Amino acid sequence: EPQQGIAHLTEHVAYMGSRKRERLFGTGSQTNAYTDFHHTVFYAACPTLAPGRANAPMLPMALDALCDFMEARKCTNFQKHPW
Repeated sequence: EPQQGIAHLTEHVAYMGSRKRERLFGTGSQTNAYTDFHHTVFYAACPTLAPGRANAPMLPMALDALCDFMEARKCTNFQKHPW
């Protein structure tokens, strides 16, 4: 169905468009997203402490990145189509 493709596209736009996700690079974290028939899932697997950042806790950074995915920022560049 067309809605499944739209959900998958939205997942990619939200995930790949997140600048906060990039802050997790080099910390040993892994992030990913996927869409199946009933769910769209964003996840982050992170170490407890951020390496090289005075052992700052990773949880606030990971949650900030996940919230960035899920806030679904408004995209003003898309045109509405009648299909």
